Amino acid sequence: MKPGLKLNIFRILILVFLLGTWNSCKKDEDENIPGVSDKTMDQLLIDRLFNWSMVTQNVGISIKALSTAGNPLRFVRFNVYTSSPLSGGILMFCGCTDNDGLYETTIPLPVTTENVTIVTTYNNESIEKNVPVLNMKISALFDGLIPDTTRNDADWDGVPDIFDDYPADTIKAFNSYIPNAAGFNHLIFEDDWPNSGDYDFNDMVISYRFNLITNFQNQVVQVKVILITEATGTLQHDGFGFQLLLDTVLLKRVYGSRLKPGFIHVDDKGFETGQRKAVVIAFDDAGDMFLPPSGGKVTNTVSGSPYVTPDTLFLTIDLKDHISFPVSGLGTPFFNPFIFVNGDRTREIHLPDYPPTDKADSTLFGTFSDNSNPIIYRYYKSRNNLPWALHIPGNFRYPKEGVAINQAYLMFNAWAEMSGWGFKDWYQNTSAGFRNNSMIYSH
Repeated sequence: MKPGLKLNIFRILILVFLLGTWNSCKKDEDENIPGVSDKTMDQLLIDRLFNWSMVTQNVGISIKALSTAGNPLRFVRFNVYTSSPLSGGILMFCGCTDNDGLYETTIPLPVTTENVTIVTTYNNESIEKNVPVLNMKISALFDGLIPDTTRNDADWDGVPDIFDDYPADTIKAFNSYIPNAAGFNHLIFEDDWPNSGDYDFNDMVISYRFNLITNFQNQVVQVKVILITEATGTLQHDGFGFQLLLDTVLLKRVYGSRLKPGFIHVDDKGFETGQRKAVVIAFDDAGDMFLPPSGGKVTNTVSGSPYVTPDTLFLTIDLKDHISFPVSGLGTPFFNPFIFVNGDRTREIHLPDYPPTDKADSTLFGTFSDNSNPIIYRYYKSRNNLPWALHIPGNFRYPKEGVAINQAYLMFNAWAEMSGWGFKDWYQNTSAGFRNNSMIYSH
C-alpha cells in the first residue's frame, strides 16, 4: 500500500473517531438540558401535593380614581386588557368605582402573565397604564381626573351611557370575560378513569369563554357561556357539565343545554335535580352531537382524517340574587367542570382535587389507578399523582390520538416534577425543544 494512501486512511479513521466522540458528548449534553426527559407519564416523580391548576392564578385587582382635588370619584369605568388595546390587547374585565373611588375584584390569569393594561376614559380623555402583576396583585391609581356631570344616563343606573355596555338596561352595565373577549381557555380530559388511560388528553377537548355580566355595583347578574367541543378522541359517548358553587335558590334559570329526553333530570329552572349545589349539564352525549367523520371512530384527533367543524353551544344563566365576584370558594377555573362517561351519569371525571357532584359514584375512588381520598379532599389523582383532566389557559393544541401529552410537550415532565415552579409556559412556548409538532394534532 502506498504511504500516501495509508496516511489518508489513518486521517479518515481519526476523523470518524472524533465525530463519534463529539456525538456522544453532544448526546450527554442534550440529556442534561434541564427539562428534557424521556420518562413516560407513569415514571414521573410528582409531589403528592402538587397543585395541577398552577397554570393559572387568582389575581386581586385594586384600582382607585381620584379627582383633581384628591376626592374619590364614583362610577369611573376601568377596562383591564391583556396588553395595550392600541397594539391589539384584548378586553378581559371591566367595572366601575364605588363610593370610595375603588374598583376591586379578582380575576383568574395565566401564571405567565407579567403585565396588564388598564384604561379609563374620563371627561373625553383616555388614560392608559401598563401595570405589573406582583405577588398575585394588580394595583393602580388614577388621580387628577376631572369630574363630568353632564353625561347622559338613559337607564338611570348611575353609569353614564358612554361607559355602559347596556345603556337601556337598568340591571346590566358591564361585560367581563374569562379569559377575554376574543379568546378561549381549554379543558382536556382522559375518560378511562379510574384506569390510567393513554394520557393523550384528547378524549374530550372543550374550549370555553364566560361573560360575567355585572351591574353598576359590579355584581354578577347574568352569565353567558360559549362551549366549543373541539375533539372527541374516544369510542365512548361522554357528556359534559359543570358545577357552580352556588345554591340553586340564588339562580333563576339556565338556557341552552342540549339533552336527550329521559336521561338527565332537570328542575323547572334547567338545573340538574338531586344536587345541593347548582349543576348545569351542557350536553349529555358528545358522541351523537359531534359525530366522527365518515368511516372514522374518533373526531379531530387523527391527522389526515377528515376534519369536523367543532360544535358550539351557547348557555345563559340568569341569577335571581346579584352576586359579587369572585364567589367565595371558587378556584381557577372558577367553576367545577367534569365529564361523565358513556351514558353512566355516576362516573364523573373532574380536574384534580376538584370534588365530585352529588351524583358521582364514590365507591370508584381508590380503585384501579385512582388514589382519591375524600377525607383529605384529594380527588382524581392516580397513585403517582397524575390527573385525568387539565385546565389550560388560552389557546392549546392537543396531542394526536394515542400520543401522551409529554411526548408532544417536551417540558411537561420538568414542569410537573418541579411542582409547577419551572417551565410554566410548557404548553404555549413554541421555541425549539419545547414541543414535538409531529405529535400534535393538526388538520
